[in-house]
Amino acid sequence: MYKVLVVSHGELCKGFKSAVEMILGSEEDFDIVSLDNKGVEVFHENLENKIAELKSENDELLILCDLFGGTPFNKSMIEAVSNEAIKIIAGVNLAMVIEAITNKNRNVEEVVKELVDNSRNSILEGVICRDKNVSDE
Repeated sequence: MYKVLVVSHGELCKGFKSAVEMILGSEEDFDIVSLDNKGVEVFHENLENKIAELKSENDELLILCDLFGGTPFNKSMIEAVSNEAIKIIAGVNLAMVIEAITNKNRNVEEVVKELVDNSRNSILEGVICRDKNVSDE
């Protein structure tokens, strides 16, 4: 079993939390940390505190970040260096968050691979097929 933490710039992760609560209801093993105008140091401190709160000795933690190479990702990677029970994915989207939460009782390493693969395939263009021979009557 693992817990899920979404980290992002600004209000993005708050939107994910709101959407998750709308779709799945309140989730116990899911939380967020946002980088706001209080700065990087405050964000990193909040991240460290949230990791300590979510992760007990035997728990694994999956951190979903908004942007590869951004501050939330970089600070999460710093935390993961000293803790191999922390897994990180960048490029979070709502489908990924829901899938991560609904699979939290599975092996985190298997889920990470599936999340990355499924997210790559979840970016789709909406195409409307129009029959050019049909009139607008």
